[in-house]
Amino acid sequence: MKAQSINIGLRILAIMIILFIGNYLYTKTLWPKDVSKHADLIDSLNKYQFNSDILYLASSSNYFCPGDDTNKWMISEWIQKSLPNQRIHAIQKGYMHAGPYLNLIKNLDQATSVKTLIIEMNLRAFGAFWVFSNVETNYAIQELFMNPSIPPLGKRALLSLGAYDNKTDAQRKEQFLEWWRTHELTFPYPFEYKYVTDWDYGLANSGRYVKENGNWDYDQIGFACNIVKAFAFHIDTLTHPRIHDFDAIVKVAYQRDWRIIFVIVPEDIQKAERLVGKEIPYLLNQAADLLYKRYNSDKAQVINCLNMLPADCFYEAFPTEHYYSHGKKQVADTLLQVLKEY
Repeated sequence: MKAQSINIGLRILAIMIILFIGNYLYTKTLWPKDVSKHADLIDSLNKYQFNSDILYLASSSNYFCPGDDTNKWMISEWIQKSLPNQRIHAIQKGYMHAGPYLNLIKNLDQATSVKTLIIEMNLRAFGAFWVFSNVETNYAIQELFMNPSIPPLGKRALLSLGAYDNKTDAQRKEQFLEWWRTHELTFPYPFEYKYVTDWDYGLANSGRYVKENGNWDYDQIGFACNIVKAFAFHIDTLTHPRIHDFDAIVKVAYQRDWRIIFVIVPEDIQKAERLVGKEIPYLLNQAADLLYKRYNSDKAQVINCLNMLPADCFYEAFPTEHYYSHGKKQVADTLLQVLKEY
């Protein structure tokens, strides 16, 4: 019996040694390539966390620009230009939202030089299409690779086994379609549509978007319907994943004594009202007010830029937060006023 116990113990020890050596070899050989392929946010974090005073966390609104723009500067670069004594860098990626921001913040080293976080609040990110977007698969992998409690070899094994949120595109599509079918919209006055699906169908078949020759204007129909699908929502603070993540961000920042500036990025309010009606601006302002009241405090300041930009600052034929350079500069100037007070 004693010999059997010794044999079991030796086998366990041998397995542990093999795993330790395997993890070490993987870390020194294939891990960097896997990080570059599956978790580029780790590279960005390592690149900037020890040489930044201010870290700007954003989605594509910070860096996207049209080919014919007169200036290619990002919002964060406009800020850097006006604060030459501060080291400002951006960690950014398409469809970034509060979840990846939280993972980045939790993985900032205790010795980081970062003292201030500027964090984008994109209202479109609260809509069902973004919450259940297929890019969530990539961010689930990023979260797995950034988990400090799992050794690198274990992360690679879990990736191979699909042990993360790896829903298919069809499953994610069904999630946002179900949300559009079931989440009721309410207004302080009678409105003919209760659900996004009804509103979308009603606009598409209303006949209100026509060209001068009388033909239906399918470009305008598409834009109007996409506005509804992107922005027709109420934020439930008890269940919404973005709220849970922003709450956690504030908690971590308080523990680390970081200053936070949340910026609610601009939307093309004028076009939304012209194409769809006053209901979309109402819903967007309702969401912005909720975020301001929930997060604005002595350590986490909320800057509401939602209604800041005129229509000529936007350039794409679908709802985005992508701006011409003069629009980015206006957002940067607003943030500069707050940073200079600090």
